[in-house]
Amino acid sequence: MVRLPHRTWTFNIDRYLNPLVPPPPWAYLPYPVSWFLGHRKTKPRDTGNLMPIFWAFVGVFAAILLIQGVSKHVASFAAHGAPAIVGSF
Repeated sequence: MVRLPHRTWTFNIDRYLNPLVPPPPWAYLPYPVSWFLGHRKTKPRDTGNLMPIFWAFVGVFAAILLIQGVSKHVASFAAHGAPAIVGSF
């Protein structure tokens, strides 16, 4: 079985959406502002996108576990009958 490095795992939704969306105005803003908003003069190294999606899932799962643990151990939450997980999380 051939294993592909994770940097080659990509799904690019921009390929489908770019014909429908106008280009962003980052090139017309001052460079420090556009850099803060994510525009770079040189293209960053490709990382693939499935690994960041995996780590985002792990981060969200850990955050929900943390919220669950805090809500179970705070006495005022239990006294008021608050739900264990708030729906907005």
